[in-house]
Amino acid sequence: MEQTTKDEAVETLVFLSKQQVLKKIPVTAPTLWAWVRQGKFPRPRAIYNKTVWIASEVDAWMQARPHRQYKPIRSNERVPNNKKASACEGQRPVFDLMNDDDDDA
Repeated sequence: MEQTTKDEAVETLVFLSKQQVLKKIPVTAPTLWAWVRQGKFPRPRAIYNKTVWIASEVDAWMQARPHRQYKPIRSNERVPNNKKASACEGQRPVFDLMNDDDDDA
């Protein structure tokens, strides 16, 4: 029979504060709490008067999120390099309007 040491038997828990969770999950605090209430995000624990999340639960939640699906680009579609530039074609730049020498004549 194998003996396990105390360190191997007890998993080390890492706790995250709300601010640490919000750095990992780019949402607002109200959204985070709404997800917790709806069961969409792991519930926090109360450690004395602090609210904390177990890091491994947050990491598991992040790993379970689906990969983002992108629309495929069809080979005959041309993707513009700069949409703003094409929208302004034919217009004079603002600095040209400000330095217009036609008004002095």
